[in-house]
Amino acid sequence: MREHARLVERASAAGRFVLPSGLEEQFRRAPLAEEAAGRAGGKDFGSLFHELMSVVPLEPEEATDELLRGLARLEAASLGADGEAVDEAARLAGETVRNEEFRALLALGEVEREVAFCVPLEALGAGAGGFAEGSMDLLVRAAGRCVVLDYKTDRFGAGGQGRVAGRYWPQLGLYGLAARACGLAPGEVELALFFVRAGAIVRRPLDEALAAGVRRLAAEGAADEGALPAGREPVE
Repeated sequence: MREHARLVERASAAGRFVLPSGLEEQFRRAPLAEEAAGRAGGKDFGSLFHELMSVVPLEPEEATDELLRGLARLEAASLGADGEAVDEAARLAGETVRNEEFRALLALGEVEREVAFCVPLEALGAGAGGFAEGSMDLLVRAAGRCVVLDYKTDRFGAGGQGRVAGRYWPQLGLYGLAARACGLAPGEVELALFFVRAGAIVRRPLDEALAAGVRRLAAEGAADEGALPAGREPVE
């Protein structure tokens, strides 16, 4: 019983984890319908698409329709997704790897997928205890430049792209700061949101204004009583 009490005390005093998705503006009060929906195209579908894009060949000639459907079925089986989601994920993955702007981005330099990180908030300049933990969908590194890209499966109407992108920039900003802290981005950092349903990539630099906002949100997240304590498995 004394050992149990000691472990509880240690765990309670440990630093907290801040997840990138928790930095989306007004995330707790009004999450995006796309991310909250339990249907094809919603959060479950987003997980399927991200898992699929972590394994598909990025060369269009190798990413055949048959291969994409086969890989989508394998990923869907582990997530419990249905056939409709499989077909949709395979179709979007094919359109993604053939997207001309995406291909130009990949040609910039060295490409890494699913770049996981766990960095102290102090290393990000947040001035708080705890850690930031997550995984970048895709990282492209060139001489003096780094691009952090995140896939998004949101649906939005005419004129809604800018509003939706604004919700995600803090998340991407945290990725960019983490890339710098890990030594993956020694130079300029550019952030890119790939809205795969629209076939559109929205880009912006990680400037000081965004970085300052990310640090503030990260510090607030670390102080939040609802943040994940260290030692628990964070799920983004």
